[in-house]
Amino acid sequence: GINAEYGLLLMATPPPSSRSGAEPLNPSLQVEDSASKNGQRIHHLCLMNLEKAMKDKNIQHLLKSIESKGSIIPPSFFHCSICSFDSQGFFDPETGVTICENQCFSSKCVQDTTMHELSHVYDISRKAIDISNPNHLACTEIRASALSGECGLTREIVRGTVFTNQLGWEIPGLCVSKSI
Repeated sequence: GINAEYGLLLMATPPPSSRSGAEPLNPSLQVEDSASKNGQRIHHLCLMNLEKAMKDKNIQHLLKSIESKGSIIPPSFFHCSICSFDSQGFFDPETGVTICENQCFSSKCVQDTTMHELSHVYDISRKAIDISNPNHLACTEIRASALSGECGLTREIVRGTVFTNQLGWEIPGLCVSKSI
């Protein structure tokens, strides 16, 4: 949020154009305020993209499937947050699905990431995996990557990870191995 102390400072300080000299009283606070406003815009964009993603028919179908297994998913299950590690999003059984708003900017990214993370929720809801088992974890990652479109031909072409087999068919090469 915006620093309340800075807000009071702004109200008590005339605009630079009406003061002698154009230098701000405290430049570091202006940078913080600018960063804060940019952060608010990014957060708002993420929330809007998340709201749009929740209307996607595939995500709606997956949510209904999860609920049919007896799991209830409240709206508070989904979050937009700044992530300090390289990820577009993640699922934590304790906190829910988090979209990394500082790394996942487009509505397509948010939609695909939400689908990917909900695939893990589905696997857990049907008690098909034990996330402490590396083999189960690899399996759910491969399923989530396939279901979310992460391993689609277009994505693989963009990544440059498509090769041609003897019949001339283009085949994704690294997506599944990357998921593990």
